[in-house]
Amino acid sequence: MKAKLKSLIILAAIFVLTLTAGLVAGCSIGESTPDELAHGLGMNSTVTYYANGGKFTGNEQCYMCFRFKAGQPIFNIGVDERVGQKFTITRENFKFAGWQYCELKDGLPILTNEETGEVCKVKDITGTAEITDEDGREKSEPEKKFTALSNGQDVFVDGNHPEIGENEHLYLVANWIPDVKIEYRLASDTDTVKFAQYNDKGEPVYDENDNPVEEEVNKGEVIAYADFGGNEVELTPEDTSIFPASSTHSYIHLYYDEECTEIVNTGDIAEKPETENYVLYARFISGKWTPVRDADDVNDMLRAYGSSNYFIVNDINYDGTFTAAEKSAIFNGIIDGNGKCISGLTLSRSSVSSDGEVSLFGKIGDIAEIKNLTLKNISVTATVRPGARIRVYALFAKVTEGAEISGVTVDGISVSVTMPDDAGIINIPSLNEGYNTDNWLYGRYGKDNDENLDRTDAEFEEIYTGLEVLNATLTINNSEIVQGGKHE
Repeated sequence: MKAKLKSLIILAAIFVLTLTAGLVAGCSIGESTPDELAHGLGMNSTVTYYANGGKFTGNEQCYMCFRFKAGQPIFNIGVDERVGQKFTITRENFKFAGWQYCELKDGLPILTNEETGEVCKVKDITGTAEITDEDGREKSEPEKKFTALSNGQDVFVDGNHPEIGENEHLYLVANWIPDVKIEYRLASDTDTVKFAQYNDKGEPVYDENDNPVEEEVNKGEVIAYADFGGNEVELTPEDTSIFPASSTHSYIHLYYDEECTEIVNTGDIAEKPETENYVLYARFISGKWTPVRDADDVNDMLRAYGSSNYFIVNDINYDGTFTAAEKSAIFNGIIDGNGKCISGLTLSRSSVSSDGEVSLFGKIGDIAEIKNLTLKNISVTATVRPGARIRVYALFAKVTEGAEISGVTVDGISVSVTMPDDAGIINIPSLNEGYNTDNWLYGRYGKDNDENLDRTDAEFEEIYTGLEVLNATLTINNSEIVQGGKHE
């Protein structure tokens, strides 16, 4: 009696479900199979859905079968919500693009094995498949990784659901399009870089001691993805938000090649490829660095003194004036010019008072480093207060012994000073017939406690052979006083 009551309850439940949905075939209920129940309910028509490389929610098999009554609209799996539940279908690195009818042979779909490419043998009406060996004998375990060929015809056109006929069996195959993304790969001056790990909510992961958990990524591996959101996207290489944080390296810029010779410019357009991801390389270098890409970044570099490190990303045509303030701090960081050029910069100081110092770089400490940089068409200008006694140099107010300057070329630098008659320049003293101009181009040099830091320009050139100055001029009160450096 209990068994009969249980069967009646199940049948009633299934009858209710069939009012709005088909019946999934292939699972058992009590002592009856869904096929038997389906036929008993008049559900004599079948639809077999092939995932075509994907998989269904909670089902590792590559197909699903549903029973329908004749005249019922069939399911659009992945879109429709039926029987109180939504079946989904997914495939890694692809987007679901709807269902298409299978290509048939003798009324049955043509199937191929996903892994081997072998043509499969359709086993029965459900469309399951088995692989046979070279002698035509079935293998001991049926293969379940197979795909069906499409005839190219969409099933659910304009959202319409076709109605199935009496005793009809439809075979549908999932249509996929590549989920093409922007793929960011690691380019670095080291083989590996440590990056912070994040949970599914995008929050940093910490260990039991509240230390951030990091993982090592090899050079050339993927560190981030971004969606296109359309057929093209405007690139923003200065945006760091898409990359994981690193405690050992700094993000510098984006490049089109792993060697970082083809730079991505702000506003470059990336067109969405049809199949494979659009690959860019994110350059990280060891240490803490600030990238310098434009005139605003140059301003920040000239203002900020201390132990900061600056990396010149690209050639910069400054084409403007930087109004400088008095620099009392000493620069003890690194400026890596990366073989690039900064041109058209004018550094201006106004109303310089007594003991003031005017120069392009200010004071350079004993652990500072300036390297691989070209400066072109640079100007340093100053106006002096009445009665003031100041120092004026083209490049440095002071270089402390130990600082490194290498691979630096200054091609065209002019120094112009405007001052009243009662003012003076300490390092360019006035003489009866002009000025002593032995020490105006490079700056003072020595140890911190050295009382005599003044060096002639010739002595400075002997100390720093990696610094070359071309086409330098000094002008006082609109009269050219002297030319310095090598003139071409």
